[in-house]
Amino acid sequence: MNNREISLNTPWHGNLTAYDVENVIKGEFARLADMDTSLQREINALSISQLEENPTLLCGSSHVMITFHRSKGIDMATHEVTDGDNSLLAVPWWEWKNHEMIGNVADGVLIIPDAGEPLIVAPTGSDSLKWSWQPGIGDRKKYTDINSAFRDMDGESNTALILDPTDKNAYGLFGENEEQWRNYAAGYCGEYEFGSLGKGKWWLPSLGELNLIRKYLYEINLALSIMAGGKEITMGNHWTSTEAAISSAWSFNPYTGFTHGGYKCTPQTDYYVRPVTALDLSQISCAEY
Repeated sequence: MNNREISLNTPWHGNLTAYDVENVIKGEFARLADMDTSLQREINALSISQLEENPTLLCGSSHVMITFHRSKGIDMATHEVTDGDNSLLAVPWWEWKNHEMIGNVADGVLIIPDAGEPLIVAPTGSDSLKWSWQPGIGDRKKYTDINSAFRDMDGESNTALILDPTDKNAYGLFGENEEQWRNYAAGYCGEYEFGSLGKGKWWLPSLGELNLIRKYLYEINLALSIMAGGKEITMGNHWTSTEAAISSAWSFNPYTGFTHGGYKCTPQTDYYVRPVTALDLSQISCAEY
C-alpha cells in the first residue's frame, strides 16, 4: 500500500492521528452543512418576499392548487381565528394544511395547465357506476374516433345534454324517475356536492378533461392525500361524458392512458367516476394565511 500525503488546513503541525483526521473531516462537513442551510434560508426568504410582492407569481408557482371559500381567517395582530368573508381563494397544495387547521374546507383541486382552460377536480368520487341503465336511443353528440374524442374538452355541455329532462333521450338512458339518475355516472356528477360547491356545479369529465387530469395526476393525488375527506384518484377505468356510439361511451384510465369505448350498461362496465368543475380564474384570489 503506497503512502500518500494529505494536506489539511489544521492548527496542528507534524503527523496527524486517524482520530485527528476524522475530527477535521467531520468539522469540515459540519461547516459546509451550515453554509448550505444559511444559503437555503436566504433563498427561501427571497422567494417568500417575491411571492408576497407578486401574488400572481404565487398562483403560477404550481400547476396544482387547492380552492376553497374562506369561512375562517386569522387576525394577523392577535393570531386568533376569525370568521371569514366567504371569498373564493386558492393556495398551493403544500400550504393547504395551514388553512384547514383553522376550519376551512376545500372545494377541490385546481389544475392550471400550460395551455387550455383551468379545471377543478372533485375531492371524492364513486368507485363503481354504470354509464346508463340501457344503451340509449339516439344520442345527439358522439365522437366515433379516438382522435376527435381526445379533443373533446366540453364535459359540461356533454353532461347537460345527457341529463336534459326535456329530452326523451335522458329518460331512455336513465328511466322515468329522475331521483334514480344519480345512480349513473352523469347523474352522480350532477348531484355531487363538496365544500361550498353544491349540486349543479359539477359534471362528468370529457375524455380530453380526464387526459388533462392524467398530465398532473401526481400533484393532484398529493393534494388529495392531505385534504380532509380527500380520496386519491384510483388506478382503473373512469367513465367520461364523451360518447362513442348509442351503446358505448369512452372510458379512460388516468394511470395508463388506456382508452376504449365501453358498453354503457353491462355488468363488466362498472367504472370509476370523478366529477369536475371550472371557475373563472379572475374570481379567485391567492390565499394568505
